[in-house]
Amino acid sequence: MKGQLSGIVVPIFTQFDVQGGIDLEAMEAHMEALIGAGVDAIFVGGSAGEFIALDVEERERITERLMKATAGRVPFLVHITASNLRDSLRLADHGRALGVDALVAVSPWFWKHDDESLASFFGAIAQRAEDTPVYLYNMPHTGNDLNPALVQRLVREHDNIVGLKNSQDDMMRTLTYSAMPDTTFFTGSDTTALYALSHGADGIISGLINLLPGTFVALKRAVSSGDISTALRCQIELHKYAQLFAGDIRKMKAGAEIAGYGSRRCREPLGTLSDADYEKLRTLLEKELQL
Repeated sequence: MKGQLSGIVVPIFTQFDVQGGIDLEAMEAHMEALIGAGVDAIFVGGSAGEFIALDVEERERITERLMKATAGRVPFLVHITASNLRDSLRLADHGRALGVDALVAVSPWFWKHDDESLASFFGAIAQRAEDTPVYLYNMPHTGNDLNPALVQRLVREHDNIVGLKNSQDDMMRTLTYSAMPDTTFFTGSDTTALYALSHGADGIISGLINLLPGTFVALKRAVSSGDISTALRCQIELHKYAQLFAGDIRKMKAGAEIAGYGSRRCREPLGTLSDADYEKLRTLLEKELQL
C-alpha cells in the first residue's frame, strides 16, 4: 500500500455562484482543464478549496460529483478533517464508501495538542479508513506541527498511513521527510519545489497549480528527465508567482479567473477580491508577468 501516488496533485478551488452556493458545473469544468493540462491527481476539500467555509454536506456533494466526473482517469483524493473528530470520521466513511484513492487529514486547529493527542486523532482516522490510504497534511498555521518523529510513529503504527504533505518552506524538514522509509512525501512549498523534487520528494500539492498547471507539470517532467535548464526556468517562474500571491486564496482565485480558470468568488468571511484590486492584478499579470 505504501507510496502509490506521485506527481502534480492539484488541491482544486471550490467554485461559488453569485448567491454563494457551490457551483459544481464550474468545478467540473475547471477540473477538466486541469486534467487536460496534465496534472496527476485531483484533491478536493483542501485549504485552497476553502474547506473551512464548507459544511459537511457540501463537502460530500463536491466529492461525489467530481469523483464521478474523473471516471478513474486520475487518482482522486479528499480532505476529511473537520473541527471535530465525529465529522472527520463521517467524511472518512463517505470517502471510503465512494472508493476514493486516498483520504487526507490535516491537524486539528484552534487548541494546542500534544503528540499523544495528535496520535490519537490520526489513529482514529486511520482505523476508520480501513484499507483506504491516508495522507497526513502538515500545515503549521493550524498550530499543531507534525514533527518528523510523530510522522514516523504514525506510519509505523498504521499500515494505511502512507505519507504526508508538508506546507513548510523549511529545507531541512524537506530532507527529513524525504528520507523517511515507506513514506510518500509531497511538498506544498512553491518557492522550494525544485529543491524538494531534487531531494527525494515524490510530488507537489499546491494551490498555485489551479492557475499554473502547465508550469508545475513541466517542472516535474524536467526533473524526471534531467533537464536542468527547464527545471530552473520553471522554478524561477513559480517563485515569481508565489511572491505575488503570498498564499492569499482571494488573489489566487482572481489570478485563476484571469487565466481562464473558474471564478474569483470566495465565501465569507474570507471575502472576494475587490474590483479595484482585481483590475490591478489583471494589469500586473497580463502586462508584466504575461499570464
